[in-house]
This record gives sequence, C-alpha cells and structure tokens, in this order.
Amino acid sequence: MSIKGLFPINKWDFESESILADLPEGDLAMLMQRKKTSHYKKGEVIFREEAYAAGIYYVVSGKVKKYKVDLDGGEQIIYVANSGDLLGFHAVLSGDHYMDSAAVLEDSVISFIPRDDFMNTLEHSALLSRRLLKTLSHEFCVLANSLTLCARRPVRERLALQLIVVREKYKKDGGLMIRWRSI
Repeated sequence: MSIKGLFPINKWDFESESILADLPEGDLAMLMQRKKTSHYKKGEVIFREEAYAAGIYYVVSGKVKKYKVDLDGGEQIIYVANSGDLLGFHAVLSGDHYMDSAAVLEDSVISFIPRDDFMNTLEHSALLSRRLLKTLSHEFCVLANSLTLCARRPVRERLALQLIVVREKYKKDGGLMIRWRSI
C-alpha cells in the first residue's frame, strides 16, 4: 500500500545512522574507556524523568522507548531509539536532569557512558560535535513537522500518522506488521 499523497511522510528521515558510526578510533576509545554494558529485559527502565544525568546511554542492540508520564500516570511515547542511538545526551549537554524516562521495548544491550567521558570526547572530537549538532537539528525538525502536522488533525488521523511513521521507521524488506488491539 502506497502512502504517497495521503500523508507527507517525506518530512521524516528514516535512514539515520549512528552518531558513532565511523568515528575515529581514538575518539571512540576516549568515549568508551569507562563504559559499563548491561543487558536489559523487556520493560526494564533505564532512567527516569528528573533523575540526575550522570551520563549517556548507547543502545548496542534492541529498541528503547523514551516517554513522559502525565499527571494520571499515563505514558506518552516521544521517541523509539534503535541500535546505535544515544540516549540522555540532552540532559548532559544542558547540565540538567533527564527530561524524560527510557525503558526497553525488547531485550536489549545498553552501554552507560559517564558524563565526564562524553563531555571530554565532545570537547576533543570535532566530528562528534558536528554529528551531535546535526542530530539535535534533525530532532528539532521532526518535532516541528509533528506539531505542524498534528495540530489540527482529529485523533484518528494523528494515530494513523503515528502508525505510518512507526511502520516506515522499522520496516524491513518484507514490511512491518502492526496489529491493532482495542483497549
């Protein structure tokens, strides 16, 4: 099924690669020198909103949801991270607490990189700095596109769009099956 003409899906970039891909060996070694790698089971929380940002997280394998919890305890998923993605760097860069929570969607391997190692590498690696700026700019554009597109759409259209975005981001050669379950 083609979605051309139905939704402006071309405003999203689904082919992003890891910020760390092809990083010079010395820069990568500096970043990863004190990393701690852990295995997480589906549903385990990596960090919670308002927790002190002691470092960043690198998704070695698996999928992680970033979400906010509303006043009623409901979760609003803001982003789904894949292998190769970094989490928590916004809080580290701003010197603040984590602005959201993160939990694994499937069994995952995640590396924790201490704040000092991340900041030191960022200071010494022009390539990592440029890639991080590019990622932040891309995230801003995606947010702006989402807000613009969803601002005046009914709930059903917003849900349909989000399902299309998820399908496009995670589809493999054979496509991605999304099952609807009413609650």
